[in-house]
Amino acid sequence: MLTRDSHNPDLQIQQKTSTVTISDFSGGVNLADSPLSLKPNQLIEMTNWQYAPTGSGIEVRDGAKLMTTNVGSAVPLYSKVELLGSDDTGILFSTGGAAYSSTTAGVVSSIGALTGESVPVIEPWGDPLTGYLTASGGKLQYILSGEISTVDTSPDCDIVSKIGGRVVISGSDGARVYFSGIGDHTNWVIDSDTWTDADALWVDIGYKSGGNISALTKIDKDLVIFKTDGIVYKLTGDYPDWHIFEVGHNVKNVNPFSAVQYGNDVVFIDEHYGIHMLSLISDFGDMKVSRFGREVNTQFLKELGNGARVWNVMSRGELWAKPANGSKKIYVYNSVSNCWGIFTFPLEPISVLSAGREVYLSMQGTVSKGGGNLIYTLDHDTATEVGTAISASLTLRPIPSDCGRVLLNRSVVSVDGSGAVTLSANDHALVSSKTVDGAGRFLSHQVIMGDDVRMSVDATGKVQLNKVSVEYVEV
Repeated sequence: MLTRDSHNPDLQIQQKTSTVTISDFSGGVNLADSPLSLKPNQLIEMTNWQYAPTGSGIEVRDGAKLMTTNVGSAVPLYSKVELLGSDDTGILFSTGGAAYSSTTAGVVSSIGALTGESVPVIEPWGDPLTGYLTASGGKLQYILSGEISTVDTSPDCDIVSKIGGRVVISGSDGARVYFSGIGDHTNWVIDSDTWTDADALWVDIGYKSGGNISALTKIDKDLVIFKTDGIVYKLTGDYPDWHIFEVGHNVKNVNPFSAVQYGNDVVFIDEHYGIHMLSLISDFGDMKVSRFGREVNTQFLKELGNGARVWNVMSRGELWAKPANGSKKIYVYNSVSNCWGIFTFPLEPISVLSAGREVYLSMQGTVSKGGGNLIYTLDHDTATEVGTAISASLTLRPIPSDCGRVLLNRSVVSVDGSGAVTLSANDHALVSSKTVDGAGRFLSHQVIMGDDVRMSVDATGKVQLNKVSVEYVEV
């Protein structure tokens, strides 16, 4: 807190002037360690900032620009929209047990009903034309060129993947995994006098071990299966030379949408430990579990609940993790800087899709905000969302001090872009709501603070933060 004006005649300077300059924010937010032990490039808070494409500094995150509403369609208000993929008809999505497509101009077309009531899991499939296999709790379906077909011969499924030219499906109420015939998503015939090795197969994962399959994904050429009994399995090779190994124990993945392939690893949300990673050990072909989200897991676990999700947002080089249904907060991992930040939205994010260079986002509207809005795109020039300005804030690690009081002789914030910026120390504004119009810097007046001095920067608009510099002396 502010203790007194620096012009006090009794002021006695005890040490020489020191300067702290922060222009490297690549450590991201660290909520796990004591603020006093953070690295110089780590932050106590980092909300709604993203790393600038130029590689210098950070900037207020891209905003969600409205692309599609329910106007002129059968989609009801306040819908939870699941983004499935993209094809030549536009963006595919589902809501209310049916599939739709939207052009980038926002024109919605109905595709057809889904066979189940679960949130769909999809998998790209096809050559040369690529469609999407869709598992929603009933029979497997295939969406191609704006049309949906049902594979009546398939077992019921709410999980789908592929490996070795076969479609892989499973239900979350059992431990059996089914494999289609090679190259044929309609071939599920197993008991036949004409059966060959190229036809459909099944295998029970962890036979008699208990637990159902909670998620299914891949690492490299291997299939990774999470079960509710806490055991993770790896299936490697092709039939009849496949092998199944136990590669993890006491791993409690939350649901089918909380595990995703991320490069050559799998990132998943464990109900006890938060955001974790399953990695291939190349030297031995084994796998290991690591605390991928160490810097944020303490807070993430406090918010963890039903409906946790994780998305690989490849076009941004990011991984997004949502802690629970109802949350408007996303924990964001940047793969370039290898650090975490946090995004907050005015509405609850439901689904995220990275397609080409674009990122599509669905948020559930309310009676007062965006009730008919369905799909948004992340846009660099958008600074408001459903009428709310995007507000970014960060807090640096404390300025080191030993004697109890600190004179902030001069504080400088260097910025670029357009918008407004505020520089504060312990919630006391030093530079208040200064208008940013291009590259520049703002200087503060002298103040005396307590020994735990925490500098904060708040910004709106399209502001890029390049540097914060503080010249101080202990008194």
